[in-house]
Amino acid sequence: MFIICILEFLMILPSYLALNADSSEIIDKILNLVVTAVPPALPLALTMSINMSVKRLRSNKNQIFTTSPNKIIVCGLLDTICFDKTGTLTQNDLNIYKVYNYENNNINEFNDTMNIQNYNIIKCMAVCNSNVIIDDKLQGDPLDIEFYKYSKYSLENN
Repeated sequence: MFIICILEFLMILPSYLALNADSSEIIDKILNLVVTAVPPALPLALTMSINMSVKRLRSNKNQIFTTSPNKIIVCGLLDTICFDKTGTLTQNDLNIYKVYNYENNNINEFNDTMNIQNYNIIKCMAVCNSNVIIDDKLQGDPLDIEFYKYSKYSLENN
């Protein structure tokens, strides 16, 4: 339906341009077509499909529980999912044991003898966070703090 409306608009557009129609009038016509083309039941259909997906995921076979059902749509686009189970639930602590760099179709493991601060992934670990210094102590998300410590950069309080 939407494609038919767009095709119809494209056929009528030269007529609007020949009549020197105002651009606001053309935009108004486009918005009218969009509103007409989207059926009123679409939000209901999306909500029902999400609820059916949640029910399927929670079945006895799968036993997958979600706290944010709307993320199911995003998860359908993922190719790779990485899980980290390093004892964070029992130790209440995060530790980084290994970091791998993927560059030029090669996967390399960082080690202590390398000057790791020259790699983009390490620079990203150092600066892409919300860490702050409060009372001379590094504060922030525990994962961000561990990434920052691994990067071996220094944070200055200005």
